[in-house]
This record gives sequence, C-alpha cells and structure tokens, in this order.
Amino acid sequence: MSPRSKKRTKVRKKRPTAKRNPKRRANCVPRISKPLAWIEKYVMRVKRKMPAMVMPRIVRSFKPHLKRTHRTLGSCCRKDRSINIATDSVNEVEVKGKKKRVHTPLTHLEILQTLAHELSHLGYEHHGYEQEWYGRTIFNAFGITEPCPHCGGKGKVPARYKNED
Repeated sequence: MSPRSKKRTKVRKKRPTAKRNPKRRANCVPRISKPLAWIEKYVMRVKRKMPAMVMPRIVRSFKPHLKRTHRTLGSCCRKDRSINIATDSVNEVEVKGKKKRVHTPLTHLEILQTLAHELSHLGYEHHGYEQEWYGRTIFNAFGITEPCPHCGGKGKVPARYKNED
C-alpha cells in the first residue's frame, strides 16, 4: 500500500485558550489601571461585605487637562459598567508674579470617596438620598480610619464621607 492511498483524516487544531489570572474570578474583580492598582483591595472588601452590589468591569484613571476646567473627579457609565477617576486636580500657583496651572495629586481618601460615589451611581443613577446613602454605605465598608482629633491622634475614628456634587 502506498502512502498516498491511505485515507487522510482531518486534524483539528485546538482553539487557543485565554490565559486567566488565578486571582481574577469571573465578573468579580474589575480591570484596574496601574495608577489605581492599590484600589483593588478596597473593591474586594466591599464585594465581600456587599455581595449583591453591581461591580464595574473596568476602573480607569486620568489626569485632567491643564487648560480645561474639570468640575468632577470621576464619571461612570452604567451601560459599560466602567468608572473613570481622576488621580490629580488642577490648581493655580503663583510663580514669579504669574499664575501657572499645575497638577496636584489627590489624596487616597479623596480618590476612595470618588470611587464610592461612582460605585453608588451604578446602583442609583440620579443624585438623591438613596444614592447618597448607598455611597456612604460603600465608603464605610472600605473600613478607613483617621486619627482622632480630640485625643491628639492616639485613637482611630472612622473616616467621614463627603459627597460634594
């Protein structure tokens, strides 16, 4: 029997499988940009304490443009379940008698307040008492404490949530 007369069988190629990160579970951990990588532990803490909460698919960071006036520190899209958070704010500094606009980094507390506010918008679209309450609940679930102002910083008190529109 010649080699050509043998019946040829089709060899099926295996589909390439996506490499998965073992830490990331399906629909649980959002993709987070590198400047905000430290947020992941707070997002997971909230997910553990509030399992019914709608989680974002992606959390992006951005630096505001120096020539534009930004009125907000974050935005979210309910359809895509994406959140954009500013890492810096724009301030005017006087240098040699002239005003110059510069980036000033936001504190972690301000970024976490913005994150709680935008996460609450995934549950409640419009500003109102429900959205305010939900944002405060999310922020309290982060478990952030501040030094006590009355005892000279020896004790710890829960951080306060400020929802500024």
